[in-house]
Amino acid sequence: MFVLETVSKKKLDYKWVVAGLCFLALFVGLGFCSSAASIYTAPITSAMGISRSAFSLKSTIRYGTTAFVMMFFHRLVARFGTKKLLVAGLGFYVMSAIFDAIATSLVGFYLSGVCLGLGVAFAASTMASVIVNKWFTEKRGTVLGIILAANAAGSAVAVSCLTPVIFEAGNPFGYRNAYWITAAAVAVVMVIVAIFYKDKTHSEGNSETGKKGSSRRENNWQGFEYGELRKKPAFYAVIISLSVYALVSVGSISTPHFQDIGFSPKFVALLASIGSIGLAVSKILVGVLYDKFGLKVSVNICLFSALVGKLLLLITKVSATGQVLAISHSVLLSIATPLETVMISIVTMDLFGEKSFNKTLAITTSLFTIGHAINSPLLSLPKDFTNSYMISFVVSTVISAVVIVILNLSITSLKKDAKEEGLTR
Repeated sequence: MFVLETVSKKKLDYKWVVAGLCFLALFVGLGFCSSAASIYTAPITSAMGISRSAFSLKSTIRYGTTAFVMMFFHRLVARFGTKKLLVAGLGFYVMSAIFDAIATSLVGFYLSGVCLGLGVAFAASTMASVIVNKWFTEKRGTVLGIILAANAAGSAVAVSCLTPVIFEAGNPFGYRNAYWITAAAVAVVMVIVAIFYKDKTHSEGNSETGKKGSSRRENNWQGFEYGELRKKPAFYAVIISLSVYALVSVGSISTPHFQDIGFSPKFVALLASIGSIGLAVSKILVGVLYDKFGLKVSVNICLFSALVGKLLLLITKVSATGQVLAISHSVLLSIATPLETVMISIVTMDLFGEKSFNKTLAITTSLFTIGHAINSPLLSLPKDFTNSYMISFVVSTVISAVVIVILNLSITSLKKDAKEEGLTR
């Protein structure tokens, strides 16, 4: 609907077309290929007769690949532009799904992990952040939150549509058909993006740019030079804390945990759908809250939701009460997860500023991704030795409490430095 010419022949504000295409790309790319990945763990390991920890190395490879590429991300964007990388990222998603569909050993799944990592590097949250930063000036948090909500919305659709295919009666390899469906869906979107997406040119200004009275959250806050940031302990504390937050995230093991303790596949699928829908809403909500109330409020909502959600995992059992606790965990996890997506870009821009945005975003995302790379195999180890994830949940809860303290102190320190150095508006 955005591509219709107006009667007055005024130029279309193409940023909304770009935003819509980003939403669509993340809907099928992240939603189908990445966020819905946990529903495949149990059926694949069961059908293939492989251990959870061995299969989880696919996740490590995926995150490791993304982390490596992110070190060069700002240079790749400068050289190739966002369109070529976005289309390439969707192509890698297609290849990842195909490798999963035809895999007959762990090698095939590991190759899928490499492709998935490249897809996430070029067609996920970081790319969306760069695109929003280029095309939008005001309400970036809200716009980015809406775009990144596509991930959760896509995951909800994927879980609902693909679960019956994966758990087809009498077919332990039903997951292969689900991967073929995923590959086809992403391929269609890749063609659409290739046709209609375009990089922003200098002649395409933003009607919002230059408005007076904009707050630091609504305009291009220049912030610190990268050389200055490197001298500040709080800078390292922020990016390391975010990496540790990713390291102890329980999203990769909560779904198989609920399956292991006896919840039915239908109920677990319901939990995944509730979490996905909640995540779609919370990504938008967190962006709105940031634009209205600032960084600390939005970040702490995520942090404390994660902490309480992990505590619930420690007491959830198969019962009527346990179902309520499991649903509550899924809701809280959906509120916490935006810190792994929307808030990475927002934290980078708000604390470090425009001057060093591309570089600090690449560094922060790379370290954050390394945390995720280690996350799945590390938290899966206790399962192989004790047949339970409880040790992982306890350790994760304790570390999360420490991260809350360190991250809040670091944000306060950087805000104080910016004020003392006259860098705030």
